Amino acid sequence: MSETSLVRASRDGDQFHYWWAARRCLLLLFPTATLKDVKIEGASQSEGVVADHVTTGEELIDVGEYYGEENLERATLIRYIQVKHSTLRTD
Repeated sequence: MSETSLVRASRDGDQFHYWWAARRCLLLLFPTATLKDVKIEGASQSEGVVADHVTTGEELIDVGEYYGEENLERATLIRYIQVKHSTLRTD
């Protein structure tokens, strides 16, 4: 088995993740949108997350969506999303 085919499923999953997150970001363009900020691969810096202090296993948020405001205390809704995709298990 070639090295390329060993990582293909992972790369396909990465592509799915990027396209999914990009589609979510399009929601920011609507003038009446309550979605105010989208963070990829982690939470907003307004939550006090400092990259230097993140330990293994803590950076699990694929997409963070902030509605109303990005500020943690004033946001009307915060969604943390972990995106999963498989080209081998399509169902």
